[in-house]
Amino acid sequence: MSKRPSLRRSLLIAIALYTGILSAVVASHGYWVNERAEQAVWESMLHAEMQHVVGRRVHEAEYTGPDTDALRYYDGAGFAASPFAALAAGVHDEVRAGSREYVVLVEDVAGGRRALALDITDQEQGERTLGASLALSVVLVAALMAALAYWGVGRLVAPLSRLAALIARLPPDGRGPALEVSDTAPAEIAVVTDSVNRYMGRIREHMERERTFINLASHELRTPIAVIAGSAEVALAHPHMSEGLRPHVLRTQRTAAAMEELASMLLALARDPERALRGLAPVDLAAELPRIVDDFAYVARDKELTISIDAGPLPQVGAPAQVLRAVIGNLIRNAIENSDRGSIRIHAPDRDSLVVQDSGHGMSAAEIAALHARLAMSEYASTGGLGLGLIARICDHYGWTLQLSAAPQGGTCASIRFAQATPH
Repeated sequence: MSKRPSLRRSLLIAIALYTGILSAVVASHGYWVNERAEQAVWESMLHAEMQHVVGRRVHEAEYTGPDTDALRYYDGAGFAASPFAALAAGVHDEVRAGSREYVVLVEDVAGGRRALALDITDQEQGERTLGASLALSVVLVAALMAALAYWGVGRLVAPLSRLAALIARLPPDGRGPALEVSDTAPAEIAVVTDSVNRYMGRIREHMERERTFINLASHELRTPIAVIAGSAEVALAHPHMSEGLRPHVLRTQRTAAAMEELASMLLALARDPERALRGLAPVDLAAELPRIVDDFAYVARDKELTISIDAGPLPQVGAPAQVLRAVIGNLIRNAIENSDRGSIRIHAPDRDSLVVQDSGHGMSAAEIAALHARLAMSEYASTGGLGLGLIARICDHYGWTLQLSAAPQGGTCASIRFAQATPH
């Protein structure tokens, strides 16, 4: 993804373009005005001088016209031999003859053609020197304006940068202190700050409503779980309990106890996630796997399925045992429910991962991509048990990576990579 341009850079580019266009317009307009004024001056002066020369020649037969280093008069054969013989009638500026420059007035008269040439070499040199000085001054002024613009834009965006830094440090639960702005901050910054503060207030209200709902839901769940656990305990103590029913009642009792532990853990995660992550005793996953598989074996009793464990060495996972059982058990349950026959293989490709691979219906690449997109957007994909959405959130909370992919021989691979570092 391309890097977004900063506000300071955009403002500086806009100011530079504005300054450049304005300077070009002013310079071109000044040049045009100067040339027009210069042309008018030359025409007026040369026409007046030409009338003076013609008048003197009428009254003074011996007068042939001015012939100085600055001003020269040509007519007849002299004009034809002059460097200006090819010029048309009119005033011609900056005509070069040799190493000198002239402004020349050429007239067509009854007796032939005549011209009056004024040497303007020194004036043109001075004009070029003045132009260079003006260009240098424009560059210096532009540099000064650029420095002032950089400083001014920096002061303009500084409050916005400080506000962005404060927003970046806000906690995600909205519990942070309200943002404050100085009395000298622009009104727009104050508007943005007030909007952020109101938004944080809405986040706090939403979090409080969610915590209240979780508290109520947890209490509502504990009652039926306690009833199930109590009923199982009474049934086990009953003298007429048959040996055939006892394993099923014992499984019910264990499941109720696990559900109570899991509900308590989920409640703790919702209330104070950091506290739930502190002081966790490592769990031996290799010892837990057989019990997890046994708890879900009843789901596959009417299917032609075999469940094998080929885990190998596994790490000591820093997480509550009931959470670990819920996460892995949910993946095993999904594999059983999506397979009618074949095998489910639980193996560890390395010491940090666990893979549950089934030979069931499988998922296409598009379906897996859509599922990952829903999980990334926290949209629950419930397929029994806790649902993959909640499983994905628990994995993310402990720093684990949940990945779904299509198996090469058909079916689906669900893999978890456990974080060996301290859970975040």
